[in-house]
Amino acid sequence: MSKTRFPPEWEACSDCTVPGPHDWNYCKHCGRPQRFPNVNAASAATRRAALRQAYEAARQAIAAQGNDAARQQFEDQCNASVAVLCTSVEKLEPMLVGYRDLLARFDEMRLLRFDRPPRPGAPNWVVVRAITEIALFQTDKYPGNYHYAALSLDQKGLPHYGPVEIVLRTSMIAHRASLFRENSGWYVELYGQKLPADSQCRWEDRGQLCVVKHASALGQPGAGQPWESLVLKSDGDPSGRTDVFVEVQIFGELTLHACERVTLYRDRLPTDGRRKHDLATGRGGTRLAVMRERAAEIQVNGQPLEFQIA
Repeated sequence: MSKTRFPPEWEACSDCTVPGPHDWNYCKHCGRPQRFPNVNAASAATRRAALRQAYEAARQAIAAQGNDAARQQFEDQCNASVAVLCTSVEKLEPMLVGYRDLLARFDEMRLLRFDRPPRPGAPNWVVVRAITEIALFQTDKYPGNYHYAALSLDQKGLPHYGPVEIVLRTSMIAHRASLFRENSGWYVELYGQKLPADSQCRWEDRGQLCVVKHASALGQPGAGQPWESLVLKSDGDPSGRTDVFVEVQIFGELTLHACERVTLYRDRLPTDGRRKHDLATGRGGTRLAVMRERAAEIQVNGQPLEFQIA
């Protein structure tokens, strides 16, 4: 019997050792679960080698400026960073009051007619996001199966994405998270679908990615803490084009058990001309009270869900 030949880019199953393409989320040879397609894409040998090469070059350049200690402090903080997802009340409320168990994704909000027109200056994300996911993950098999968050050192997110700020529990997402050095949708919109090999990484390599991204700042005289605004910063542009952050892509569903802390900021509730969101008015008091009451009843890993209204 002739030996089966596999494409060189295929990787061996961790169980049966027979190679398969990276976008299988289970091994079709032995049927056992595999890693997630976005993590597989970020784990490709060429991408990991490119990131490592860029990281070593950045580290040496920073050390030549006498700032290696600051670089190490920064990298350590980035390795302890969390993913923060900012979103709308329409996604949070059904989970708190029991209408649904899962945090709705972008495509589901469109189907439920909770989507809004593109922010001023932003492209049509319905089209751009689909193209971007194929470029990022090198497959079109799982459209819309991702949640997007931002890497954060101080557990704060990007406020213009919504009044609800969710700090995600690392233990529930790290194994299914990949990262891109900036807003991937805007990158594809501005520069095309060919992504730099050193721009993506696995969750465990996020410190290296941050060092590469901010090498010039870390090499400046007097570079030091605080680093929070270096990793994540927004000037309030509603299109998100000028945001500075590292994007986190999370494959699959999110429930409240994936949430470390949830905060609803009333001063971020959207307005429509002179009309305020009903939760920002007196009429919304009952709904807020119900959400607060229901949140107190929810147990996350044996502890009450940390929920606050600010």
